[in-house]
Amino acid sequence: MNISKLATLANLSLSADEAKKLENQFQVTLEFVDHLKEIDTAEIKETSHVTGKTNQFREDEITTGLTQAQALQNAPKTDKDFFVSKIKWE
Repeated sequence: MNISKLATLANLSLSADEAKKLENQFQVTLEFVDHLKEIDTAEIKETSHVTGKTNQFREDEITTGLTQAQALQNAPKTDKDFFVSKIKWE
């Protein structure tokens, strides 16, 4: 598993020790997922949730949103009233 590539994509700075620990944790997670794939679910009825509730809708309420200035106030970088972000191309 290429932890350094994942860390770069997630914009994380990891030490060698942190990368090794994360690699081990990912490996355990992937092994668990593989184990789940082995479970026979042919006789299990499909469910989308377990609460038993159905169609818990509410009426839409129109509220005021953020102004453009408010939306951009904490942006680290803007250009002509737009967010500017780094794009990582692979």
